[in-house]
Parts: sequence; C-alpha cells; structure tokens
Amino acid sequence: MTPWVDANPRCNQTSCKTFGTRNDHMHSESALIHQQAVTLFSQAGMQDSLRFELRHQAIIERFGRYPHRNAILGRASTPDELAFLSEPGSAF
Repeated sequence: MTPWVDANPRCNQTSCKTFGTRNDHMHSESALIHQQAVTLFSQAGMQDSLRFELRHQAIIERFGRYPHRNAILGRASTPDELAFLSEPGSAF
C-alpha cells in the first residue's frame, strides 16, 4: 500500500485501498509487478482495473518502460517509442 493510503484515516474503505494498490502496480516499470497485477485485478469486481492494467502491461512488454516518462526522466526515446507516442490512444 502507498504511504498516503496507509496514513489517510478516510482510506479504510476497500475502494480507496484498491486505488492505491492499482496505482502502485500500474505505474511500475517492472514486468514482474505487472504479472502480479494481472492476477490481482482478475478478481471479481475488478474488471475496469484489469482492463487498464492490461493496457499498461502491454506498454511495458513492448518497450520495457513507459515512453511517456522519457522526457521528464531525461531518457532518449527510440524511434519506435516516438511513433507510439504519436498514435491516437497512446495516452491514458
């Protein structure tokens, strides 16, 4: 769980804890974390989270990182990443 979710007294609800877990998993650039997230979000009632996770996972599988972060992290983008970023629907 994220420190914000753990420390927030209003986050005793499942939806808030799920939000924190979802963000932790989906925003990771680790392929292993994404494999775990697919299992986590395959539970009943988490179809929306699973759908978003699969989109995030596909980017990590394709590039090994999120090309959206390259500029802010000072990373050079590959031609394939630049092409991807110019595609409609590449952003969330």
